[in-house]
Amino acid sequence: MSSSNPPSDGSAGGAPAVPRTALVTGAGGGGVGTAVAHRLARTHHVLLNGAPRHLPALEELAAAIRAAGGSAEPLVADVTDRDGLRAALAGRPVDAFVHNAAPSLPHRPVHLLSPADWRGDVEPVLGGALNGVGLVAPGMIERGTGRIVLVSSSAAFRGTFGRSASYAAAKAALHGLVAQLALELGPYGITANAVAPSQVATPRALRGGRRTPESLSRQAAAVPLRRVGEPDDVASLIAYLCGAPAGYLTGQVIRIDGGSSLASPTTMTTEMNT
Repeated sequence: MSSSNPPSDGSAGGAPAVPRTALVTGAGGGGVGTAVAHRLARTHHVLLNGAPRHLPALEELAAAIRAAGGSAEPLVADVTDRDGLRAALAGRPVDAFVHNAAPSLPHRPVHLLSPADWRGDVEPVLGGALNGVGLVAPGMIERGTGRIVLVSSSAAFRGTFGRSASYAAAKAALHGLVAQLALELGPYGITANAVAPSQVATPRALRGGRRTPESLSRQAAAVPLRRVGEPDDVASLIAYLCGAPAGYLTGQVIRIDGGSSLASPTTMTTEMNT
C-alpha cells in the first residue's frame, strides 16, 4: 500500500518540491471558487475549471493570479461530462481537488419541480463531484497522497428559500459522498472533507437577486459574529484542508457560517430570560 505522508509544500528545507496541482471547479464566478483559486495559487499550480461560456472570466482570473506571482491556467470542460473533463485534464496529476461548481437556478416549489429541474442541480453538484473524484483519485492513490474538498451549503442542513429542493438534496448528498471517500481513500493517504458555508456575500448571489445589500445587513444582525461571510473566509478554510497541516482531518463536514447555525437571537433572548 502506498505511503500516507501528506504532500510537501517545499517549506521544510532541502530541494524544492515539485509544484503541486490543484483543480478547482466553478472557479470563474468571482465568489468562493475565485477566492479558493487565489489562495491555492500560493502553493499550487491551479487548473481553473469552468464551462466554455466562462472562458473569458477564467482567462481574466488566471492573468490576475499570475500577476500576483501565482500559477494558474483555464481548464475548460463541463463537470457533468466525464469524458470531456478527462480530455481537458490530459493526464495531468491533480494533488488537490476542490469541487465548487453549482448552477444558479431560480427557485421552484417542490410540487412544480420537473425531472429536468432536478437534474439541473444534481448533475453538476453531485455528478460533477463524482466525475472529478473518479478522474483524480487514481493518481492520488498511486502517489499515496491527495486532498479532496467538496463545497456544500447550509441548505443541506436546513433547506433554503432561495434555491430548490434539488439543490438542497444535492448538497446534502455530498456529505454522504465525503464519508465514503474518506473510508475508501484514507488508506492511501487521501483526505476528503466538505465545507458548508452560509451567509456568504458572493457576487453571483447579488447579481441573481437572491440577496441585496439590505438583506445582507439584516442577515448580519442575526449572525453571532454580526457580519456575513466573505468568499475568502471560505477559501482560507479550504486552503487549510488542502495543506499538510490538515493531514489527520478527514470525513468531516465543516460549517462555516459565523455561528448562524447556533441558536437564533430570539432563542438566545428567551433562554437568557428563563
